[in-house]
Amino acid sequence: MVLRKLMGIFAVTLIVCGASFATAGIPDLEESTADAATAGTLSLFCLPNGAGSVFSDAYVKGGSGGSTVAADATVTLTLRDGGGFVIPNFPAEDMWLQWTDEATLVVCAGGTIADFDTDASGVTSWNAGLNLGGFAEALVQVRINGDALTSSAGIALHVNSADVNFDGVVNLADVGTFSSDFANPTVQYRSDFANDGVMNVADVGKMALGVGASCP
Repeated sequence: MVLRKLMGIFAVTLIVCGASFATAGIPDLEESTADAATAGTLSLFCLPNGAGSVFSDAYVKGGSGGSTVAADATVTLTLRDGGGFVIPNFPAEDMWLQWTDEATLVVCAGGTIADFDTDASGVTSWNAGLNLGGFAEALVQVRINGDALTSSAGIALHVNSADVNFDGVVNLADVGTFSSDFANPTVQYRSDFANDGVMNVADVGKMALGVGASCP
């Protein structure tokens, strides 16, 4: 009887240990977490060649009357497995950002991957400029191997770009659309690059900066 009980305990231990071993080092979408440095809805200006704003030079979205509020939109991800243990050295190319609505976006190859592999604490981040054009007013999700984190619905990070028509290059076609938006009394987010609620010289400057930029 004692031997039978011991064998039963041993079998259960093997099952539990086996299950723990099976999830070790495998990202868990609920245990892993990602947040932006600043709360609220944020706005980031991007270019297809990645030469737009870095995340720490973003804005709080919703400026008005020519005023803007600077914000740090840096996204930090802590990657954990099913046991809650951090996962170091996870490849940057297997972690990327994806908006819940990308109908008016063009994302260049590798344009939203993490800045670096996870460090010894299982942490990576997004601060470098993204390689993308177009605009999106939707939540952005952190995806691991193609699957979105389930620990949150996403981050309220909206983006726009001098590549207004989201074809991967900033050219005269974009300048034409921007000019139409500039003359329109109703401000269009896609062309309000300074996110200040008005179309002015700040937006013209960003448009000029982007001319000629294209996906790598």
